[in-house]
Amino acid sequence: MKTKFTYIIIATTIIAGALAYYGYQYMFPEQRNILEEEVAFTLPPESLNEAFQAETQGLDYIDQVVQTTGKVTEFDSGWIVLDNHIQANLLPSNIDAPLNKDMEITIKGRCVGYDELLEHKKVDQATMILY
Repeated sequence: MKTKFTYIIIATTIIAGALAYYGYQYMFPEQRNILEEEVAFTLPPESLNEAFQAETQGLDYIDQVVQTTGKVTEFDSGWIVLDNHIQANLLPSNIDAPLNKDMEITIKGRCVGYDELLEHKKVDQATMILY
C-alpha cells in the first residue's frame, strides 16, 4: 500500500512540474531578436509617413521589421530622427556610433506606431546598418 501511495505522489509531482514548466513557457515566451529577423518592408521615410496618414493608419507596418534610409535631422544618445518623419530608439550597441546632422544612414527596427504629438513614426530596437 505504501509503494502505491509513493508512486502516486511521484507521478503527481512530475505532472505538476511539467505543467508548471509549460505554463511558464506559454506565459513568458522568448523575446524577439529584431537583428536576426528578416526585413518585412524596405521603404523610404516618406512612404512610411504616407501610410500612417492614410485610412489604414499604417496597420500593415505595426509590429513588423522595417528598413529605411534617410538623413539624420535630430539625434541624442539613444535615439535619432530621420527626415523629420521617423524617430528610432537605438539598441545599446549603436548608442556610441558617430552621428552628424544630414548624415545618410540606414536603420532596421520594429515599427511600433505613430506619435500624434510630435507627428513621428516610432521605430524601436533599431540598429544602424550603414553609417
